[in-house]
Amino acid sequence: MQDWIRNKRRSAELYEDELTACIFGPLRYMGPRQAWQACLILLGHSDRAQNSGREPTNVCIRFWPHFSRTEGEGHHVEPDVHVVAWNGDVLLGTILVETKWNSGLQKNQLLDQWRFVTVGDNHGAEVRNCSKHVLLGSQPRRDDVAIKEQMDAAREQGIEWDGRLFVLPWYEVAARLAGLRCLHGPIETWRQDVVAFLVRQGITAFDGFPCDRLKPVRLMQWRFEAYTTPALLEVGLLNWLFNEGNGNAA
Repeated sequence: MQDWIRNKRRSAELYEDELTACIFGPLRYMGPRQAWQACLILLGHSDRAQNSGREPTNVCIRFWPHFSRTEGEGHHVEPDVHVVAWNGDVLLGTILVETKWNSGLQKNQLLDQWRFVTVGDNHGAEVRNCSKHVLLGSQPRRDDVAIKEQMDAAREQGIEWDGRLFVLPWYEVAARLAGLRCLHGPIETWRQDVVAFLVRQGITAFDGFPCDRLKPVRLMQWRFEAYTTPALLEVGLLNWLFNEGNGNAA
């Protein structure tokens, strides 16, 4: 991430896997509570980050995990990130993350991730009931039709998201992080880095015009003159003579 922030990048092309690692990689070096709080902030749940119940004693950030398929169509399902929070041996919650940059959703991509999500020996409804699913993309609205189709299919299969699927554009993430001012320690460093990294990708939150750059202006007085009909010159009849194409003027 730092080569982007410090303008040391030799290539201007950003890859989705690189984007995923830049955003979520630093969470691996935070304490469990801070890593979980950062994930909730990305989802827009910063008000829930101060958990009044059990705190996570262990948070695992899994990149590109393999969920085994059980219906015979392929070998595995691979989301970009799976964040898993534990309190001792108790599974507190998980967050499935699919990141997009310049690509769209694949067929049943979100549905398969939700359908086959597992945590150790835990699988199916027991994992989904304590999980959230987020799609982060540069243009998530272009996948509206695909998302609706997958939501309908999930409902038919009895595994609906029930409000646990979040579709967030990167500019919304940038705006949310830029607006936070009460964080401290590693999570604040991460917030600043993510905001700076997204700015390098052209994703920034609009925070209005700086007032100190606005200069006072004097009152302008406008005066309009009455409309007058323009005077048109009189022209006479024009006589044209053509030479019938023989190249000699008449």
